[in-house]
Formats: sequence, structure tokens, C-alpha cells
Amino acid sequence: MANSLSSVTLPSSLTELSLEAFLNSGMSEVTLPLPEEGYISSWENRTGAVFYGGDIVPVGDSYTRTSYKRIFEYIIEDEFLKLIKISAYNGIGGDVVIPSTIDGYSVYGIGYCAFADKGITSVTLPDCLMFLETGVFVSNPRLASFNLPGAYKGYLNGWYEYKTGTIKHSCGNEVTDMDANFRAEYELPCIRTAVPLLTTVTPNTPIYACLPLWQPIHRAYRRRCFLRQLFHRRSYDTRQRY
Repeated sequence: MANSLSSVTLPSSLTELSLEAFLNSGMSEVTLPLPEEGYISSWENRTGAVFYGGDIVPVGDSYTRTSYKRIFEYIIEDEFLKLIKISAYNGIGGDVVIPSTIDGYSVYGIGYCAFADKGITSVTLPDCLMFLETGVFVSNPRLASFNLPGAYKGYLNGWYEYKTGTIKHSCGNEVTDMDANFRAEYELPCIRTAVPLLTTVTPNTPIYACLPLWQPIHRAYRRRCFLRQLFHRRSYDTRQRY
């Protein structure tokens, strides 16, 4: 009598299941391989039906992996400070929770149309966000509104909208205009030095002025943030050594 299987765990590296795989194993269903954390994989059978890693599918059909992507694609804005901007979303839609960190990087912004036309029904934004570019959530008919992040560690005053001029929004406000863009306004603590950090950050203040809120930063580096603010330096020059 042939041995029968009750279940099987497939490796994430698997890319194809043949028609005969597990045909006489005693199983009627099999679970498609789960991708690594932070990734999503899509599969198709012989008729072109789409499945995702982790879906339970019937035995006796063939399945081919058609894509393997990050759920949240991102652009590294500053390697030294571990800051990223989400540039694209490859998930299956529905209720989406955007994490505050990805691969050890802090999510401090979301790029142009990054979540457009993805079948999203609701979205939760991390409190560490500092800007949302234009059209982040456009073309999601079932997403009627979203809420701006709350007050991060008590320092966030509110949000400014730039589409129709400077419109002030409070923390946690519900937003229905999916084509708008936003930038945070913070109140920052002073650093203990003879030259204090500017305490009020307006929409035009360079993003680096707000970094001391996010993570413990050596006092010397915080002074450099202040100097960058004075000279309106937007990006960190990795060629320089401080």
C-alpha cells in the first residue's frame, strides 16, 4: 500500500508545479509556496487563473509562478540616516497597513501615485510620515477617504496641502481628495548648544531639520542637521566626511 501525504510545505524558491505533482499522494489540495517576508508572489494555472503565494489550490493542475516582487517598493533617500520613500505598491489591495519601517529603513514619505489603481478599500499610514506626493491614492474607487497621520511623539502640529494653495489640516484629519499632496509641520525641541535648532518647521523647511525626532542622533550630527537647514541642503553628500 502506497504511503499517503496529509500535507506538504513547499519552499519559497519553487517556481513551478507540474500537472503530475502530488497526483497520487492522497492529497486533494496543496498550498502554494509562501514568499519571503515583505514580498508577494503570483501564480497562474493552465487556464490563466491568478493565485498568490499562500493560496490553497487543487491537486491535478499545473501552476507557474509569474511574478515575485516586494509588496512595498522604495527608493533610498538617505543611506546614512536609513530613510526611504515608498515608490510603488504591489499588494493585492483591500485593507492596507503601511509599515513605519521596511528592511531597517524609516518610511518618511510616499511617492507620486505609488498606490494608484490598486483596489485599496482602506489605508493606515504610519505616524513617522512627513510627506505624501500628489495622487498617492488616486483611482481606488472603493477608497472614499483616508486619515492623515497623528501627532508623532507630540511634535506634529498638522499638515499642509499644496494642490489648491496652503490649506492646514489637523493631525488625524479625514481626507477625501485623493489627488492632493501633503507635507507635515513639526515643532522641534532645541538642542543643547550655543546655537539652538530652529524650533518651528514650515512646509518649506528642508526635511533634514526634522530628523532628530525620529531616532537618537549624536549631538555633533544634530549640529550638522542645523547647518544643513541654514544652507538649505536637501540631500546628504556621501562623498564628504564629517
